[in-house]
Amino acid sequence: MWRRAGLLKDPAYMAELVKSVVNNVSIPVTVKTRLGMDGSNITILDVVRRLEDAGAKALTVHCRTRAQVTLVSPIGLGFQD
Repeated sequence: MWRRAGLLKDPAYMAELVKSVVNNVSIPVTVKTRLGMDGSNITILDVVRRLEDAGAKALTVHCRTRAQVTLVSPIGLGFQD
């Protein structure tokens, strides 16, 4: 079973989870995701289409892959991701 960014390995399952949430809550469902698992596996276009079909009302794309782990903030404050 996938969790967190690992859901990007299975866009169909990710959409199934979102659809289940959409069907069981009365508030808009939003999703934050990444571009893909790594540079060789950019799946965002497939994910976006599936999540839209599943009923997600908004999508935020964290514009990096899972493999691009940020260890230090861009402005050098040393925050951990």
